[in-house]
Amino acid sequence: MIDMRENSSREIEAKMALPDSIRHRLPAAILDLGGIHAASLREHNTFLDRPGTDLRKRDQGLRIRREHNTHGEHQRTVVTFKGPRSESELKSRQEIEFRVDDPDATLAVFLALGFETMLRFEKAREVYRLGDCEVVIDRLPHLGWFVEIEGPDEQTILNLRNRLGLGEQPLIRSSYIAMLSEHLEDHGQGERDLRLD
Repeated sequence: MIDMRENSSREIEAKMALPDSIRHRLPAAILDLGGIHAASLREHNTFLDRPGTDLRKRDQGLRIRREHNTHGEHQRTVVTFKGPRSESELKSRQEIEFRVDDPDATLAVFLALGFETMLRFEKAREVYRLGDCEVVIDRLPHLGWFVEIEGPDEQTILNLRNRLGLGEQPLIRSSYIAMLSEHLEDHGQGERDLRLD
């Protein structure tokens, strides 16, 4: 069953790599500014595309994400379509999301419609809420640690980035799927199901 409370919006976020020196102090910095820790998640992401990578060539993405809390209990499954990135300092793109009750049946429908599984990967995510923003600390296989700040507009996000002491960290506009695919291609790896240690 699909939750028809669909969410179509524009995703605006700042993404940065997290060196250990910053990663270890960042949770305390978020809490010191009045943020709250909202969740500790393990995500299982499945990215789909049509033969010939039609979506990727158009800078679009289709993902099924299963979220589990740190105790392994299933929280939710979300299907997300992401449109092309706009030209701006931060990563900004259309995002349409909806929840589903049966992830296996959902995947089966997409496969029956001609989509193919391009890449699966796990991600560990710590979620914080701070004002109008969500701050997440992510760990990915092969790539390491990242922070994303998502908010209502670019200025709010950039202001929070500076308040958290992240202003000198270079912004990354690439998606995780693009970064992982590039890593696998650069290293001649055919692996398509990436797990965290």
